[in-house]
Amino acid sequence: AVRNGEPGCVPAGVLSLVVGVAGTEQAAAGHTADFYQGVLQRVSAVPGVQSVSGISHLPLAGDEWGFPFHIEGRPPEPPGKELVATYRAVFPGYFRTMRIPVLRGRDVSDAEHRRAPGVVVINDYLARRYWPGEDAIGKRITFDDPAKNPSWLTVVGVTKNTARANWVSPPEEEVFLPYLQNRTYLDTPSPPFAYLTLVVRTGLDPAALAPAIRGAIHSLDRNTPLSEIQTMDHVAAEANGQSRFYLVLLGAFAAVALVLAGVGIYGVLGYSDSRRTDVIGIRLAWGAQGRDVRKV
Repeated sequence: AVRNGEPGCVPAGVLSLVVGVAGTEQAAAGHTADFYQGVLQRVSAVPGVQSVSGISHLPLAGDEWGFPFHIEGRPPEPPGKELVATYRAVFPGYFRTMRIPVLRGRDVSDAEHRRAPGVVVINDYLARRYWPGEDAIGKRITFDDPAKNPSWLTVVGVTKNTARANWVSPPEEEVFLPYLQNRTYLDTPSPPFAYLTLVVRTGLDPAALAPAIRGAIHSLDRNTPLSEIQTMDHVAAEANGQSRFYLVLLGAFAAVALVLAGVGIYGVLGYSDSRRTDVIGIRLAWGAQGRDVRKV
């Protein structure tokens, strides 16, 4: 589906915005999780909001963070050939809000916190590539060194492949980790980790709902920085527009190459005709007949 220019989700009706805690008291260790959960609760209570969730960095927005991973029970890959997956952290309800089908298993839940066993949701491409003909649910991967007491993550869900930086690139491996289990995002008080992108689905005009959502967040902390407030339709159009631009640019170069090739062929034929004209003139001067000239 992604190859055919479909994003794998439903952007219409969704507003996205970035909530930052960098440089605020909310960024202190132990406060970030409670603050983000409070933000989600306040926004979910806004009239017209159907569902709300959060993600570390939004697909289609150009952020691609890849990390090496290892599969339990398999020998490590040699240097330079490590398995790599695009890595995102999500709150429960992200797939429902973005209308990304969970093909097998389940979404992450509120039960997945720091003290709970680690879990991960993967995309269908990763599942099919590394467990062909098998059910990936229950398999385990790690982002740690498997030889040094790693933290293993159990696959609990498999989602439909979604577009990332644009709509035309083929799918690649992608993993989604519970935000509330991710110490990097919860305990790092500085960019690029001290941010959360909210996705808010509504049956109304999402852009018109922006002031109410901004007010709900600032009712929790009026100093919270908010940025990149935009509809997912706009985000998707920007990503798709870039792909279209490259296709148009490629087509323009192809057209120029075709014109140059035509001019070159015309020049060669013209030069050949001019040489033939000289030969014909010489033969006529020496008394050649018309039928002889036509053979040239």
